[in-house]
Order: sequence, then C-alpha cells, then structure tokens
Amino acid sequence: MQISSFLTVSKQTALMRQTEVTANNLANASTNGYRRSAIQFSSMMQQPNTTDVIAYPFETEIYIDFSEGALQDTGNPLDLAILSNSQAFFVVEKDGERRLTRNGNFRIGQDGSLQTAIGETVLGDGDQPIKLNTSAQQFSVAPDGSIYSDNDRSGRVRVVQRRDNSPLSRVGTGAFRLVPDNVEDTGNYSILGGRIEGANVNPILEMTELIEMSRHFELLQQLLQMEDERQNNVIDKIPAA
Repeated sequence: MQISSFLTVSKQTALMRQTEVTANNLANASTNGYRRSAIQFSSMMQQPNTTDVIAYPFETEIYIDFSEGALQDTGNPLDLAILSNSQAFFVVEKDGERRLTRNGNFRIGQDGSLQTAIGETVLGDGDQPIKLNTSAQQFSVAPDGSIYSDNDRSGRVRVVQRRDNSPLSRVGTGAFRLVPDNVEDTGNYSILGGRIEGANVNPILEMTELIEMSRHFELLQQLLQMEDERQNNVIDKIPAA
C-alpha cells in the first residue's frame, strides 16, 4: 500500500474513534449530570525522503469536560444540584462500590434512606446513609447540603472534589469510580434543592460534528478508491513479460 493510502486510512481510523466519542455524548445529552468526553490526537512524524514529512494522526487521550450543565427546575426538594464548583460531586454507593455523580435526582428509598433513581445510596457525613423521616410533611435542604425532615436535621450529603486535575474513570453513564487518592473533601460548594443539573452536552454542536466527520470520512473513502483505480490502471498498462 502506498504512503498516501496509509495516511488516508490512519485519518479514517482517527475519525471513527472521534465519531464514537461524539455519538456517545449525543446519546447522553439527556442524562442528568453527564460530563461530555472529547478526544485528543497527536501526530507521528515520518520523513520518507529528504524533502517530505508526513504526519500520521494517533489518539493520545480521551479527556472529560467538567464544565457545568444547565439547571432544571423540578419542584422536588430532594432533587439537589451542586453550585459554585464544577469539580465537585455527590458520593453514592451501590453493591459496595462508591461512585461520584453530579446527578442529584434523589428520592426516599423503602428503608427511608436518600437514594438515586437507580437505587444507589447517597452518602453523608462519615460515609453513612442519610435517613429521612418518611412521615415528615416537608423536606428542605440548606446550602451546605444539610437535609431537614420538617424541622429535624436528617443529615448532610457528602460532597468531594477532584484533586489537582486527577483522572476519573467512568462507571455506568453519568458516574465515575471513586478513587480515594483522586478526590478530597471540600466546603467550596453550595447545594440548591428543587433543581437537577443536566448534561453539559450541546446536542446541536455534537450533531454538527457528526455530520462533518461523516462527510470527511466519505471524502477520504473516495480518495482511497481513486488511488486504487490509479494503481490498477498502471498495472494494466505494464506490458506482459
């Protein structure tokens, strides 16, 4: 295969990976608290002769955009949103695994504990479940994350922040695996009840990128076909021995 064909295929491979990441963002545009991903490429330089330099793209990392999503008014006082700190997360637990999430769509579980919509236990001070009074007439939340059943304080949600740009790995759709060395407790936040933070994904921009990548891929495919036809024509013109 000619160098031009290798270069074209490498660009197609990079576009396919970028398409996967963008499509996943688009699929999670309605996932509360979801953080979009982006892919970063670099170039591997090759100098086949003394005058030309060819750059082959290759994936270096997939990074996460931690900017805040838009807030949605739900009217449910147990729906919580973290303000003033885009690096902060709620701590939840399921099947012995602790996770980080920005999805504050909470409810009261059958045992009276504060839970996520998928049954994860929301942890409070000391990593203990927050027990609510199921017979209370009113629930409210303070800016520090304290939750009140009527006038009685039921507990305070634990909020941690990512430490010094430490990497986080996804688990599920909108959550991250809690690695103790990568997070730290913080008081740099404010909790707002009756709100849920949406995904920080702009569906229009993601769709536009998908269309552009599809067109670029098709153009590269046409170039491959043209190169293949050119080589076949050259071979056909070579006299038989």
